[in-house]
Amino acid sequence: MNDVTRPAGESPRPDGRDYVTIFLLSCSILTFQIALTRVLSVVVWYHFAFLTISMVMLGLGAPGVWFALMRKPLRLLPACLIASGVTVPISTILIIKNGTAFLAEGATIWIVFCVLPAMLALGSVICLLLMKAGGKHIQRMYGVDLIGACLGAIIIIPLLHWVPTPELAASCGLLPLLAATQYGTKWRAMGLVGMAAIAALMVTTSLLKVTHSKSYDENVVTPVFEKWTPTARLTIFDESFYLLQAGNKAGFSWGKGSKRPTDETEVLQYWLEQDGSAGTPITSFDGDLSKTTHLDYDVTTLGYQVRPPKRVTIIGGGGGRDILSALRSGADNIDAVELNA
Repeated sequence: MNDVTRPAGESPRPDGRDYVTIFLLSCSILTFQIALTRVLSVVVWYHFAFLTISMVMLGLGAPGVWFALMRKPLRLLPACLIASGVTVPISTILIIKNGTAFLAEGATIWIVFCVLPAMLALGSVICLLLMKAGGKHIQRMYGVDLIGACLGAIIIIPLLHWVPTPELAASCGLLPLLAATQYGTKWRAMGLVGMAAIAALMVTTSLLKVTHSKSYDENVVTPVFEKWTPTARLTIFDESFYLLQAGNKAGFSWGKGSKRPTDETEVLQYWLEQDGSAGTPITSFDGDLSKTTHLDYDVTTLGYQVRPPKRVTIIGGGGGRDILSALRSGADNIDAVELNA
């Protein structure tokens, strides 16, 4: 008899399919949760990562209350797997394409609206499987649950190096759909169709491409390079658009001195952005330090001019501007530490 339709009163027993399912779902939840915090850090702000964690906990807890009040909740297991596979990529798309709405008043409500359905669907499966594993089976089921979560926590870092984060978040829907293929012909067909749809979404559409960060619209200012890493989304623009908007062509500065030349020449720079809010210039440099005199009039080089060093350590090499400042001061031994490479 199929366990998902077992009559009330008959003791539920998990089988091999259920252990595979909870393993895949736990791995999916951890991976999706972490990937989603990275996407939210770009589209809105990093502190919304804490909201994502809260949504995961609510997604795991609320279904337990619902199912405790139902007579035959186990029959919903395959449907919850399909719902998980569908809502995970949809949540990712809604977050990416509604960045402007998130920055307006009521941002938290919008994010909950986008994230919670996927978390509830994923949490429903976990709750059902734990409810199904009565008696002596519970420790084994919970153990497999922890192993799956552990694997998700381990593989997320290399995956964030290899796969763009929005695509990675959406692809987490593949695991619930794969699990659904174990529960009969109808669910197998639906799972395979869903997996094909997610694969097509990842390779053929722009729905998973971030085009609006929390600071600017990339449809107006288009990056020439983009890379997602475990710690940041890095974008490079072929112009320092912040400077051009202010009519400043003499190079980026944190604060220029009053004795700077009035006939400043134009400085060729690219602009490097981290998570759509923290930027630094990439200054063109051909080996001739005489072309970087504009750096001498920035307040950040004051220390170099008061006491020129021979050895310098720079925390955050960024686009290399601070390295050029150190070279201009006469430093001949420079160490630059950069995490977002």
